Amino acid sequence: MKPGTDYSNTAIALKNPPEVLELLKQWAVYRTHHQDCVRDASETPEAKRSLEAAEEMLKAYARVKAAIDQQGSYQDVGFGLYALKQQRVSTSYDPELVRKHIPDFTAIIEEHVASDKIKGLLRGKLITEEQLADCEVITPLSPAYIVDVLPPVEQVLAREVPNAD
Repeated sequence: MKPGTDYSNTAIALKNPPEVLELLKQWAVYRTHHQDCVRDASETPEAKRSLEAAEEMLKAYARVKAAIDQQGSYQDVGFGLYALKQQRVSTSYDPELVRKHIPDFTAIIEEHVASDKIKGLLRGKLITEEQLADCEVITPLSPAYIVDVLPPVEQVLAREVPNAD
């Protein structure tokens, strides 16, 4: 199986607690059941089961989020299991600080500093990470929750405490 995305650099409290893995497994079962019901549903008893499965899936998702908040994030990149809270930030650049620290490239300053252009200067090695760090304005954003399982639910349920990565 191809490894999934590694969120190690942005996950908040990445501890891989076994309790979060167990709740993630429950959520995966409800999600799979819901997907099966939706696939089979029409105006039949299956439609009712689909709604019930969706409700259980949402409750399980809420339990996973609560466990993440209480016990920490869980990630198994190789197996494709994710139950984590991800930090997010927005980075902008102060025009006055760019003028001070990167005076040769003030042409990129518009009403604001064009982030894509300043990143291009960095990729082109025309400026350094240190110069850029002196100009950054980092604004924390609300964290995002990532809850997902990539393999089939049967494989997830058979999963024991994996290698933490």
